[in-house]
Parts: sequence; C-alpha cells; structure tokens
Amino acid sequence: METVRPSPISFIVPVLVSLSVAACSSFPRVSGAPVAFRPPVEIATYPGAVTRVSFSPDGRRLAAGGSDNTVRVYRAETWDEERTIGTGSPPVRDVGWNPAGDRLAVVTNEGLHVYGIPSGREIRSMGVNLHAGAGGPTASVAGPPEFLWSPGGDRVALGGFDNAVVRVYSGAALEEEIALKGHYKAVTSMAWDPEGRLSTASWDGTVRRWEVETGKWEFLTPNLGQGSIRIARLDSIGALATMAYGDTAVLVWDIRGGKLKGKVMSPIPLVLFRPSPDSRMMALADTERSIRIRGIPGWDTFRVLTAGGTVEECRWSPDGRHLAGRAAGDAAVTVWDVTAGAPVRLRVRDEEMISMDWSPDGRRLVTGSRTGKIFGWTLAP
Repeated sequence: METVRPSPISFIVPVLVSLSVAACSSFPRVSGAPVAFRPPVEIATYPGAVTRVSFSPDGRRLAAGGSDNTVRVYRAETWDEERTIGTGSPPVRDVGWNPAGDRLAVVTNEGLHVYGIPSGREIRSMGVNLHAGAGGPTASVAGPPEFLWSPGGDRVALGGFDNAVVRVYSGAALEEEIALKGHYKAVTSMAWDPEGRLSTASWDGTVRRWEVETGKWEFLTPNLGQGSIRIARLDSIGALATMAYGDTAVLVWDIRGGKLKGKVMSPIPLVLFRPSPDSRMMALADTERSIRIRGIPGWDTFRVLTAGGTVEECRWSPDGRHLAGRAAGDAAVTVWDVTAGAPVRLRVRDEEMISMDWSPDGRRLVTGSRTGKIFGWTLAP
C-alpha cells in the first residue's frame, strides 16, 4: 500500500492560524455585546440650553450651566438642586471643578468666575480682554477663554484674548500671582506639569514651557505654524502631543528635552484628539466622521469608530473602556465600548444632546440638551 505523505500546507495552515489568533488576542475584540444603559432619568429642566455639565471629583455633585446667566449645582445621589449661582454674564461656556471639589470655575463672555461650593459665594472674578493682540485672531475664531486648575488645586491659569498673556492666580483668595508674557497671539491650550510648570500653545505657532515662579519660558517645540494648536500630556511615555485643527498628524514630543519622538499620521484631516485617562490610548477624530483608536506607545490602530457627523466632542470614561461622542448634526450622544461591542446611541425624542460628562466611577453619563433637559444614563450591569 502506498504511503500518503502529508502536504506541507497541512502543517503551515494550523501554524498561521495559531499565530493569527495569538496576535489578535493582544488587541480588543472586534465584536461582542453592545454596551447597554438603563432608561434615562430626567434630572432637571434648565432655563436655557445646557452647554456644560460637570461632575465634581468625588462624584457627589453635578454642575450645569448654559445659555442663561446661571450655574445650577445638584446632589448626585438624589438630583436635588443644591444651589443656583448667578454669574451676571450669559452664556456659561465652560465649568470646571478644582481637584478638592470645593471650588467651581465658570467661564462666561466676561471671563472667569470662581465660586466656593456649597456656599456659592464668589471668590474671584477675572476679566479677559475680548480684543486680540496685534495680529491675533478675533474672538469668534479663538473661542472662549482657556482655564486650567493645577494638579494640586492651589493655582488656576487663565488664557484667552488678553493680548496673549496667561495669568496665574493662587492662594485662598486667588490673587494674581504672575502674568506670563511671551506669546504674541491668543493661547489655545494649556497643560500643567506635576512639577508645577505650565506648557502653553498659541495661535502664534509655538508651544512654550514656563517656570511660573519667575515667568521665564523656553520653547518646548519648534514653530509649528500659525493655527489653533491643542496639547495634551501623555504621562505613560513622558511625552507631550500637539495637533492643530485640520492637520493630518499628531506630533509627539519628549517632555524633558522637547525633541520630536514621532508623528502619528492620519489619512484624513483631524478635528480633535483625546488621550485616555491612563495615556495608553488615543482617540483621533477626523473630518470624515471617523474616530481612530490608537494604542500608545506603538500607535497601532485597533479600532475605527463611525460617528453620525463630524465629531465636536468626545470623552473617555475614567476606566478607559468607554468613549462617548457628540457629532455635528446628530441629536444623540453615541457611546462605544472600546474593548468589545457595538455602539449605542443615547437619544430622547425631540431633544438634541449638546453636552456630556462621566461620573468619576464611570457608571453614569449625564447629558444636557439644547432645550434645557438634563438626563442621567446608568450603565446596565
């Protein structure tokens, strides 16, 4: 009887299959059960569009502000309204808690107001000059003033259209500590170092790092060209990322020496980027309604998410598993499970969602609508 020898293909195919499975196991699964939320709870009706919602760091309070001149603070356990704060200047463009959760910064057309919580007493009002410096962008181009609490919460930096000056306020009364002068166009983005240094990006095309105590600065990057540059710290690899609206690359810089570590290229112009809380992933949204999820530091794309329009905002859940996004022309907020599963659209009939924030435990998402409704969405177990 003739002996039948196994074909070499019969050995190669199983090996290739096993290697393929092993390689894919290190990436999030492509399919799975979609993320699920319980039916929404209507928290409150705000007297105007709810442009911003923000949980306090301990998750016990929610601040909501919008098109009228108030910020309302709710208790997150019961959703009872705890305090209404009148800012005197509509609309509320942004709100942000300090790390301790006992102060709330509120951006309006006039500048930045800081209030004590829960008392609602105004601690400090910092005005901004809405007329750009020589050769700078107009207010409609540059957007609202930028503010950023320091990691320790003892300082707040304010940038905007005040002739490209960044002002730092500190202490119990938030007295002006220093005016940082060096940029010649409006500041578009800021980032604090753990060591207390401040990095700022500007329409003048530069990213500078400041010693706040002395006001001395150094170029952290070469001139990137004039535009609305955004920056973000990537602490997992000791780097800083920069991107300008409409560019096709995110530049990654060594945080110590300022040397270029790499370019993350996109086939389509980018509109925003968001690193995950642990800096292990990056969400890159483009003009073609896509969000590419890339791993850090390898920058491999392991997920491409599709939105209902050009993404205007996206927020990672604290654990980095879920990504919530809001797109132009889409009334819903879409939530993706980045590790497995299809997206879910959070929508209420006749409501257009325009703001959102995750609770610190990542179990709840709050959304605000253009007609003034605030909804709470809880992840199903």
